[in-house]
Amino acid sequence: MIAAMHLGGANEIYVLGGIQGIGAIAIGTETIEPVHMLVGPGNAFVAEAKRQLFGHVGIGLFAGPTKAMVIADEMGADAELCATDLLGQAEHGYNSPCILLTAAEKLARDTMDEITRLLTILPTADTVAISWGEYGELIVVDSYDEMLAVADEIASEHVQVMTDRDDWFLENMTCYGALFLGARTNVANGDKVIGTNHTLPTNKAGHHTGGLWVGKFLKTHGY
Repeated sequence: MIAAMHLGGANEIYVLGGIQGIGAIAIGTETIEPVHMLVGPGNAFVAEAKRQLFGHVGIGLFAGPTKAMVIADEMGADAELCATDLLGQAEHGYNSPCILLTAAEKLARDTMDEITRLLTILPTADTVAISWGEYGELIVVDSYDEMLAVADEIASEHVQVMTDRDDWFLENMTCYGALFLGARTNVANGDKVIGTNHTLPTNKAGHHTGGLWVGKFLKTHGY
């Protein structure tokens, strides 16, 4: 990350973290000049620090709990794959919503059974079971068109599509943070490996904004 910042032309780099790091760069210290804008992901404490500083500085997004949706049919995924990717999201914390959206009732029932099995063997089961029990959802609808409508209404931060028409969802979905197309492109890859944007709209903010991008740093003036 530091190498990328250096190659991108950053002239000052500070390795800081937590609310103390947020405070230092927003308010300034004896050695750090205060900034005009804070962007990027963080835990609940960082998010609250940014919320309190909004107005004193600009921020990229108000970030709520991370949220993921799996859109699947029996042609694009099986129950084990759906369950694994749902629980991979639930591992984030005790309040990480994860949703399976499908028109295949059998796949939904099989996924529920597979989740029950995985919760007996996952080393993170204590966290996952609470998150899944409180915030997990299985939504079964009648058609692909209804899947599309429900997905756009929920506007999840991460949406993993595993169907026989992944490109159709790409062409027609309008409200989400990032799409992950195909069974081999799971959300965990986007979080940890492949370098996609990790500062994405949550809490239905996908209805009015996308993720962090270069435009957030451009200021316009009128006269």
